[in-house]
Amino acid sequence: MPGAGEPAYGAAPNSIAIDAKNGIAYVALYNANAIGVVDITKGGPNPVLGMIPVGYAPSSVVLDHLENKLIVANDKGVGTRYSFETDYGVTAYNTPQDNGTVSIIPLPDSGTLEAMTKQVWEENNHWDLAQNITAASGGNSHTKPVAIPHKIGDPSLIKHVFLIIRENRTYDQVLGDVSAGNGDPFLAVFGGKDTPNAHKLINGSLCSTTSTTRAGSRLTVINGSLRAWHPTPTTSNRRTGSAAIRAGMPEMHSRIRRRASSSRKRRPPVCQ
Repeated sequence: MPGAGEPAYGAAPNSIAIDAKNGIAYVALYNANAIGVVDITKGGPNPVLGMIPVGYAPSSVVLDHLENKLIVANDKGVGTRYSFETDYGVTAYNTPQDNGTVSIIPLPDSGTLEAMTKQVWEENNHWDLAQNITAASGGNSHTKPVAIPHKIGDPSLIKHVFLIIRENRTYDQVLGDVSAGNGDPFLAVFGGKDTPNAHKLINGSLCSTTSTTRAGSRLTVINGSLRAWHPTPTTSNRRTGSAAIRAGMPEMHSRIRRRASSSRKRRPPVCQ
């Protein structure tokens, strides 16, 4: 496990506090929700002594030398659960407005650090890539094909996958007027009249099947796009994305309100 020679994939170090007297570095690991404890005196191959669990997305760490405590700023904190607000007549939860928190942790002794490291490892079990691959291996090419194979090597009914990314819009804003989908026509402010190509694209698929929709979990457009293109956005993107989107939010809310007002009289379903 991390702290015993194992790598921490995707931990995203982004802030550091140095204890020069004891030769220890405390590193904020944004994606691991933890602080890495690193021995900087020996220069050996496995300098990570352990990890300390903190809040959601730690983005800054400082060491209080007088109190022997770490003070950690958690960027995402408790998420957006308390960000209910009204802007330009639009009242809703504002997903870019995360409510950050601060973790104050007394410096742990070796026994406590070992227990903390185990907790961090258990909460980041995706680090053990070999175990994940092994658990999913053992497929059989002669197995009956299904859409999502149970094992690596099992055949799939899916031959091609097309990823179509539409930024800055919810499902309902564009496809809410599609009767075969689980949408709300009232919210289709960019419906069939404004997005004919998108509606033609789904005519042969969504309209001939039973469809369900699912909202994404708190991903702003900057983070969401990058997650679609590669494994994870950088910590810089994640830390600055919310501010960038929030800066343009008043104008966006005003535009949506105007379009919604002018679109309420036209709600014909595209699929009959």
